[in-house]
Amino acid sequence: MTGHGDAENRHESTQAVEEAIVNALLAATDMSAHGARVEAIGSERLLSAFREVGWKPYKKESAA
Repeated sequence: MTGHGDAENRHESTQAVEEAIVNALLAATDMSAHGARVEAIGSERLLSAFREVGWKPYKKESAA
């Protein structure tokens, strides 16, 4: 059995990984190689995709 702290640490770790992925997507640039071209996703397109799947911005709880 895990304690409450373990679950909280996993949640924070998951959020950190999600943030790193989003940051990488936003920092990406268009690429071309071997005759293929891949366009980077822009911030508006990324937000639109997130909203399509029901994503809602994370609201950090204020400290009491």
